[in-house]
Amino acid sequence: MEDKRQRARVQGAWAGPAKSQATAQPATTVKSHLQQRPGQTWKNKDQHLSDRQFVFKEPQQVTRRAPEPRVIDREGVYEISLSPTGVSRLRLYPGFLDLKEADGILEQLLQDVPWKQRTGIREDITYQQPRLTAWYGELPYTYSRITMEPNPHVTRRAPEPRVIDREGVYEISLSPTGVSRLRLYPGFLDLKEADGILEQLLQDVPWKQRTGIREDITYQQPRLTAWYGELPYTYSRITMEPNPHWHPVLSILKRRIEENTGRTFNSLLCNLYRNEKDSVDWHSDDEPSLGKCPIIASLSFGATRVFEMRKKPPPEENGDYTYVERVKIPLDHGTLLIMEGATQADWQRVIYMFPFSIECPKSTTLENQELT
Repeated sequence: MEDKRQRARVQGAWAGPAKSQATAQPATTVKSHLQQRPGQTWKNKDQHLSDRQFVFKEPQQVTRRAPEPRVIDREGVYEISLSPTGVSRLRLYPGFLDLKEADGILEQLLQDVPWKQRTGIREDITYQQPRLTAWYGELPYTYSRITMEPNPHVTRRAPEPRVIDREGVYEISLSPTGVSRLRLYPGFLDLKEADGILEQLLQDVPWKQRTGIREDITYQQPRLTAWYGELPYTYSRITMEPNPHWHPVLSILKRRIEENTGRTFNSLLCNLYRNEKDSVDWHSDDEPSLGKCPIIASLSFGATRVFEMRKKPPPEENGDYTYVERVKIPLDHGTLLIMEGATQADWQRVIYMFPFSIECPKSTTLENQELT
């Protein structure tokens, strides 16, 4: 009990300031203490402190709550924290692949990737990981005491060709050579006008089947061609002699293309694909006589044809075109296609079984000679 009273006194002292020791205290004899009744001492003190009360307030407990998670669901760059280690940054790109492409990739990955369930170790207890994994890389990778062995054999598939069929400007690649750019103008000529021009050209142009040379073997080109220009033009070891006598219709078309593109063209190669057996093999107009990064304007007549392009492979592919990027462009009657920038340096094109087309090579070298 004595111990409890002692504690009570100590706690009670916290309720108010202690009196100064310098204050004079009335003399109290031992006898007076003995004559007081039990409890009288506390009673007297209560009389002095009647204007004060002891109020006990229970300490407030600090309540900690987990913060609400931040939701990030829109494209952008997000800095989610800053610490002495540095900035933690996220970049989100929803729709990086469209749904159709993503569906195809998912199906391929499920079939082709060497998925495997691995054994993990946690607190010296082995367990089966609740997922399947696969590793691709020249070096091993270790995490959670699991080592993934090197696997340089990345599964490769030829990319799906990109289809371009609407009017617009398309940058199809970027390389040290420059940007490869296409400009597509469907309906550059209306159908009635294109029909009349096609009929005139079939009758009036001096079409000729020429002899080509490939790997020292001569062959008949599977199409008819004609050349218009002040200078000769040589490709695939075939030389087209100068022909400055432009057909009036071709001169009109040349001016219309120049007005539309803001470019000046000084030569014209016409190709006639007579039937389904006529074609032109993979090629690019990168002859030195055309200069660096020539511009080609291709104006098509006749049945719709698919103009296919493929990117030239890097040196490490050793001429293998299996995994290169490809572009397909359906060209309708009266459609104009402009190829510019590094297109001829970085890409090849092919034409399969099409009735008629006109191609206008343009190069700074030939144009300068024409202007002087």
